[in-house]
Amino acid sequence: MDLREYKNPGDIEAEVLMMRQVHAGSFLLVEGVSDVRFWTPRVAEGICEIVDGNGKPNVVGATLRLDTRHVRGVLGIVDDDWETLAGRPLPSPNLVATDCHDLECLLLRSRALERVLAEHGDRDKIRRFEDRAGASVRSALLDRGIEVGRLRWLAARDTWAYPFGNKGAQRFLEPSRWSLDIDRMHGDVVAAGAYASVEELRAALAALPEADPWLVCNGHDLVATLLVGLRKVLGRMKATVGVDQLSALLRAAFEDAELEYGHLGREIRRWEDGNRHYRILRSVRVVSGRASEGGEGGEVRN
Repeated sequence: MDLREYKNPGDIEAEVLMMRQVHAGSFLLVEGVSDVRFWTPRVAEGICEIVDGNGKPNVVGATLRLDTRHVRGVLGIVDDDWETLAGRPLPSPNLVATDCHDLECLLLRSRALERVLAEHGDRDKIRRFEDRAGASVRSALLDRGIEVGRLRWLAARDTWAYPFGNKGAQRFLEPSRWSLDIDRMHGDVVAAGAYASVEELRAALAALPEADPWLVCNGHDLVATLLVGLRKVLGRMKATVGVDQLSALLRAAFEDAELEYGHLGREIRRWEDGNRHYRILRSVRVVSGRASEGGEGGEVRN
């Protein structure tokens, strides 16, 4: 039995309060294990403690409870999850959201994608695909992901159950061409009872406003879709490699400089500026417009 499944905001609050007795520094509340793995090498060691909140509602709820207690030095980082598209602001100054739908989208939008493709893709296959498609791998990935992303967004907005669980576009991808069978996908949604007909579903999708695809697409879907492409059309990745392993490769390929100068890094630094006795990120030295740790010259961010 995994007791993590039964955690609630009160449990996370109690965990922070207990740790506060022995740790005077900052706390970073994150949604889950993959977030812990991303942030562990990027936070100030010995100064910032990471707490796995076991889900966004717990991170938000625990942060609000700790705000009420006036516990300082606690920052929660959550996925946006269509909140920006819904016009819902974060309920606490001690919460920061990704400027993409989620962390995986942030990774795929970064140069980490090119680094993973260079290491695990096939250069000739990628070139042939991009010539044939008239688009980059990233654009093609978004084209496939946005179809499922808009379905998920519609389901979340209109409160009907997305019928495929954790399965996204990969469920409807044809591996030998890395193409998406949209007709079958829409047919399966209707068969699950969400809409009376494909025409009704498509009318509802068409009525959704245009939006930044990085806010719409689900990152897990995009990683799973990329994995299907890397197995045949874009490379020769082994079938034993799963979504978790590919996500780990993307996390490892993400450079700290991209975090430091991106929206999420700036928001964390803004929080640090407002909480002068607490630090989240490692010290980063700015050298010739880039961020690096240690070394000669430049400015150390404390």
